[in-house]
Amino acid sequence: MKTYVRFAPLLLLLTLQGIAIAKTTAADLKVPCSAWIANFQVPIPQQTPFQSYQAGKCAGYLGGWQMGVEGTLVSDDKGLLQTVTFEDGVTPIQMAKVFSLYLDNHPEEENKPAQVALMHAMLGSGLVTLVSPGKDNGK
Repeated sequence: MKTYVRFAPLLLLLTLQGIAIAKTTAADLKVPCSAWIANFQVPIPQQTPFQSYQAGKCAGYLGGWQMGVEGTLVSDDKGLLQTVTFEDGVTPIQMAKVFSLYLDNHPEEENKPAQVALMHAMLGSGLVTLVSPGKDNGK
């Protein structure tokens, strides 16, 4: 019983963190991504701890999102299943720049979940495409 009591606060913390991450809006993600873009050329030893935190928050979210959606099946506007495919060599900083620029041009998406706006930004830029799974696509 004591073991369960010891791990209860950790379990609660992880649960609350998961809920907070799931509710990240596009505007919430734009803040650290814009800071990362602004400080990208600054050498890491000269960055403040907060700048490093912002860069890590954005890079971690984008990298995790990329690994999570790449190769998955999603339905397109017509309801057909498509495979999410990334262009070769897409980097997290490139994704951050595309995402930030997309939100500058589409402020109506700031209140949407970050993963939804990110997918719209990546599809709009052509860095992500939806490919029909099947024998005729050469894969």
